[in-house]
Amino acid sequence: MTTTMISLVQDELDDAYHLAVFDCDEALAQTVRRVFKLREEQMVAKGVPLTLWNTIRDDFHDMLSEAFHGREIKRLGDRYNALIDRLMRRDSENPVRPA
Repeated sequence: MTTTMISLVQDELDDAYHLAVFDCDEALAQTVRRVFKLREEQMVAKGVPLTLWNTIRDDFHDMLSEAFHGREIKRLGDRYNALIDRLMRRDSENPVRPA
C-alpha cells in the first residue's frame, strides 16, 4: 500500500474550507474568500505578522462556521416543527402528540 502525500498551499486549503463550510455554495464561498484575502492584504500592509493574521483568520473561520451551522440547525428545526404541525392538523384525532 502506497501513501501519497498531497501538499496544498494555504489558498487552496482556504478555498476547500470555505466550500465545505458554506455547504458547497460556490458564490458565497468565493465572496468570503475574497473578503479574507482583502483583509489579509490590509493586515500585512499595516505590519501585522502573517502568523498573527493566520490566528485571527482561523478565529474568523470558527465564528463563521458556528454561525452558519447554527443557522442551518435552526432552519432544519423550523422545517421539522412545520412538518409536525402539518401532520397534526391533518390527523387531529391522532392521540400521539410530540412532547
